[in-house]
Amino acid sequence: MNIYLTGPLQGLGFDGRDQMARARYNLPSRGHAVTSALDFHQESEHPDVLRIAIGDRLSRVITSDQIVTMDNCEMDEICKIELQLARLLNIKVVPFWKFIEDAKRN
Repeated sequence: MNIYLTGPLQGLGFDGRDQMARARYNLPSRGHAVTSALDFHQESEHPDVLRIAIGDRLSRVITSDQIVTMDNCEMDEICKIELQLARLLNIKVVPFWKFIEDAKRN
């Protein structure tokens, strides 16, 4: 199963990269290929660099079987687009805590 972990990385009064790195580390990897927004994050605000990073993230959403969300996704514009795309394509979207809870049961 291909899993994509998404969440806000910066710009909400905190830097979410460390939080996402910890979350990714804690995701059960048994039977899952996990990627995250961190894999495509670019420090540059240059429009061309940003365009490529967003395109890469959306491509990963399209090829995922499930999207796992961090807190405050609704406050990040790129996350909102990722989630809209996933729902449009009927890709399962679950909060991080729910994914962990379900993994413990299985």
